[in-house]
Amino acid sequence: MCIIFTLLLFNQNNTVYLHIVTNRFSPESLFTSQYSYKNFRILNPSSY
Repeated sequence: MCIIFTLLLFNQNNTVYLHIVTNRFSPESLFTSQYSYKNFRILNPSSY
């Protein structure tokens, strides 16, 4: 999960990567990934 989290943060196409996570991982992992992604967006608004 740590690797997934790191890739999610530094991937330029975050939404596309989230779809990959959706298709390949369990709901628990998906929830964690979405939660991390949302927090990352809140903490780094200038990136978007």
